[in-house]
This record gives sequence, C-alpha cells and structure tokens, in this order.
Amino acid sequence: MNWFGWNTLEQHLQSSTDFELSFSELSDFTYEKQIQFIGWTLNRNAENPNHRKFCEKLILKLYNLLPEQIPHCDLKLFIDSARGHMYQLGWAEPWLFNDIVEPLLKDSRISYDYVCEIWLQDLIDLLTHKNAHGSLSFSPEREGQTTNVCAYLWANSSPTYKNKCIKKISEILGKQKRIILQPLASTSNWSRWDEALRVSLWILVFTKWCKYYLDSLDVSHHDQLYVLLDNATSLAMIRPSNEWLPDSALFLCLEKVEELLFEKNEK
Repeated sequence: MNWFGWNTLEQHLQSSTDFELSFSELSDFTYEKQIQFIGWTLNRNAENPNHRKFCEKLILKLYNLLPEQIPHCDLKLFIDSARGHMYQLGWAEPWLFNDIVEPLLKDSRISYDYVCEIWLQDLIDLLTHKNAHGSLSFSPEREGQTTNVCAYLWANSSPTYKNKCIKKISEILGKQKRIILQPLASTSNWSRWDEALRVSLWILVFTKWCKYYLDSLDVSHHDQLYVLLDNATSLAMIRPSNEWLPDSALFLCLEKVEELLFEKNEK
C-alpha cells in the first residue's frame, strides 16, 4: 500500500506544472518520511535522462530539507532509501555520490568520516559475501565504483578513522591468508582458495586506489596502508598475472589504477 501511495505521488510531481505547490502536499509526512520519499523517487528516476530536471528539483528540495550540519543518522536514512531494491550502493552509482553526496561534502555539511563509514560497510559486505546475492561478484561499474569511492573517502577522512578502516580491512585479509597458505589449499578446496585469492586482489585494488588519492592530496605516507598494500600484494600475486588475465575484471581494474599511479609519478 505504501508503494502505491508513493507511486501516485511520484506521478503527480512529474506531471505537475507547479512542483513547489505539489511537493507542499507532502507536508503531512514526517521529516523522516519526506527524506525517504525523495531517496526512493531519485532512485527510480536518476538514470532516466528525460527526468533530469525533475531529479534536480528533488535534490534541491532534499538540500533544503536537511539541516545545515547533517547528522549521521539522517545521512544514512537518505542513502538507505536511495539504494533501490538491490540494496547496494553500486546499483545507485554514479549519480548517488556524484550528484548528491559529493556536493554536500564540498559544502562541509557532512563529514568524510560519516560517509566513508557507509561506503566502507558496503565494501566489507561485498568482501565477506554479506550482500544480496551471498556471493563474490565484481563489475567495474558497480562494485568497482563502490571500491573507488570508498578509497577516495578514506583518503579524505580523519587519521583516526583511517586507522580504524585499515584495521577492519586487515582483519579480512588475515582470514584470506589463513585460507591461501593452508597446505594443499589449492587442491583440497579449490573454490575456497580461489575466492580467498580474489578477495586479496580486491583488497589490493582498494589499497592502490587509497594510495592514488593520498598522492593526489599530497599527503604524507600512511604506514598502516603500506603494510596492508604489501600484504595484499604478496597474497594476490601467488597467482601469476598471466593466470589472472584475460578474464578477470578485478585484475583489469588493478592495471587501470596502477597505470594512473605511474602517470602521476611521472609528472
């Protein structure tokens, strides 16, 4: 019943010649319901080029609705409502971060730590299979975008949060190490061994993106990141590069960020 009601309101807003007047009809909604409705509606329309102006009006309404300094709970409420039925950030990209979250960051209305916490949890869920599919899957457009954005947020976050984030990822990598280095792991349970290698490679991609964004910010080296990067490299490269290629989207993503790092160092 809630869906039917929101769907009717969405159609009414889309066809209205006076958006402000029509949106005022939502004044009976609670503050939280208005945020959820905007997130839900944006998810349904953001990728439709014909609805670009409609989405811009919704985003402006969202910015006016939210307080100047946005609490973490309000940010999470909106992002959760904007995820869509797949309930993963990767399926709401690139518009969610580029069009909505990044402008709020640049205006200092939300902190990088708060946003990174949300993206990091999605990344952890992907690495540990706690996602909608319960399996390890990677595409550059979805999971790759989540990984990239999370690294960007990490590089801009506070030192305390950086360390907290690296510790969580290091714990995941430690579990992969125990699987990969078990005697006869590649023969006794090949699929488990293979997944551990892919998770290690994924973490390596994440750390390379982190390094790229740190270098872009001209920030001094982060020791814990470099330890994680070295550990991920030693595990992921147990499988030679020629065995990763040509079918691994993860390895192609690694090559892309390494190329960007090389170009940056050449300048």
